[in-house]
Amino acid sequence: MATFGIDLGTTHSCIAYVDESTRPVIAKSAIGEDTTPSVVYFERPGVALVGTAAKNSALLAPHLVAQLVKRDMGRSGVEFTYHRERYTPEKISALVLRELARAAEENTGLPVRDVVITVPAYFGIAEREATRRAGEIAGLNVLDVLAEPVAAALHHHAVDETPGTRHVLVYDLGGGTFDTTVIRVSGDDVQVVCTDGDGELGGADWDQRIVEHLLSTFRDAHPNLDPSADDLAVQEFTDRAEEVKKALSATMSRNVALRFGGAAVNVRFTRELLEELTADLLDRTAAITERIVETARRKGVDRFDEVLLAGGMTRMPTVAAALQARFGLSPRLSEPDLAVAKGAALFALIRQAKSTRGAARQLGITEADAAAMAKKRVSTVVPRAFGVKAVDPRDPLALTDPMRARQMVAHLLQANTRLPADTGRTRSRRPSTTSGWSRSRSGSRPGRRPPRSWPTTPRSGTACSPVSRPGRPAAGSRSPSPCPRPANSPCTPRNWRPATMCASNSTSAARTAEPSPRPAPTSPVTPSAARTAGSKRVFHPRPAGRCGWRNLSARLDSGCPTLCMPIHGSRAVLARRTLR
Repeated sequence: MATFGIDLGTTHSCIAYVDESTRPVIAKSAIGEDTTPSVVYFERPGVALVGTAAKNSALLAPHLVAQLVKRDMGRSGVEFTYHRERYTPEKISALVLRELARAAEENTGLPVRDVVITVPAYFGIAEREATRRAGEIAGLNVLDVLAEPVAAALHHHAVDETPGTRHVLVYDLGGGTFDTTVIRVSGDDVQVVCTDGDGELGGADWDQRIVEHLLSTFRDAHPNLDPSADDLAVQEFTDRAEEVKKALSATMSRNVALRFGGAAVNVRFTRELLEELTADLLDRTAAITERIVETARRKGVDRFDEVLLAGGMTRMPTVAAALQARFGLSPRLSEPDLAVAKGAALFALIRQAKSTRGAARQLGITEADAAAMAKKRVSTVVPRAFGVKAVDPRDPLALTDPMRARQMVAHLLQANTRLPADTGRTRSRRPSTTSGWSRSRSGSRPGRRPPRSWPTTPRSGTACSPVSRPGRPAAGSRSPSPCPRPANSPCTPRNWRPATMCASNSTSAARTAEPSPRPAPTSPVTPSAARTAGSKRVFHPRPAGRCGWRNLSARLDSGCPTLCMPIHGSRAVLARRTLR
């Protein structure tokens, strides 16, 4: 049983496996190439071409070609229509994965079943789960979804096993995304320190700048012709732009012949011109790199032992020159197109060695190699801040109409928090029939949690006077503790407690009224009505400390827990598998 690693790229993808000597090897494509273009051509209903053939077909029917779909992974509502059939980014990516697996089986004779798929380090939960779904649609067993810089570092660590603790900066500039990650390598431990990136920055943006320059040059030579209005011409110019970009990584200049509408233009393109056209794009990568260097410094990493370049775009000499000039770093270029897939294959072997009994026999490796793989540990961080949506207490509508009030995100985990992580111990208990929910909107029996949708206007007589919170005695006193809500403010119609009357600002204990039927919605209570609230039955929100997210109210700079979202009683333990 072999394990495979797949680098599902924006423009090109590849697949690798680990042989009997635990050495990662690239599985060739159907035409013998190391990488396969991540392009799908829908020739007719039910028939699709993937790879180089699909890319060549784009010159004939660009409206039937899907490419750069990785940038849309995890986005809800994104669909593409070909031959009256709808395809999500996951389904299109599944076609690419299926072609990679089919070609690998033909060239290696090994069944492709268990795989690890890589994603940009800056991908969030939605994008990672979409990538996992794409693998499942392709009929693969996705062992894990691994960050591309981590995979590149794993491959480099396997090649160069220098003893001691080292800090590695990975600069990953691919065809559609950019990531930069700081990784600590110590013995068998590979730990991500911090990561950052941009999911809309990559080689495709360099191609677009070249295309714009070619179109402008052609229009200047032939003002009566506009190739940008023809999809076939734009696709041809795009192919020429990619060829120029690759050629200028090895040469100083390149001539480009352009034809459209019976006219022809010969454009001379130089490396200096390319650097001038794309200087701002490179500056964006430098700004992100500077940000991650500063983040690593705050985490105690003030120097880097190595700088690894990953992604095909790092072959451009200007990338290494910019890192050297701005940061004094001397990067190392080692198989930028293949290192990620090879590292993913190694990680798949590590996962199988840890979880499979008799791993050496099933994986076809020695007992010593299996034990060495099982000892390796890989840990990562939260690529983006993780939180919940809540009502902004600074919005005046937060108290009177919270469903229409401005919303905000309360962060439970900040970006670059080490995983696995726990947001903290929760405090919640299910209410009993006597002290629980008085009545739900549907008229359910007491003791059951109410539905999550509530009226958008406060109930009658729900104003808080300058009083004490019911049922929560203050320390050293038998009277209730002060209510943190503003005086004469109506309670929000969220998380209603049993009918509990607000007491006056004295030492008298709060009185509790019996549950009453749901009154008709009214306008907010006036101050005069608030002064007489002591003679009315009022509903008060859940007391402080009962909220499932115990620190959320403090994060919102408000003492009243009614601004919390209705997710009480849940516990946010983020497993390593979920956010890796």
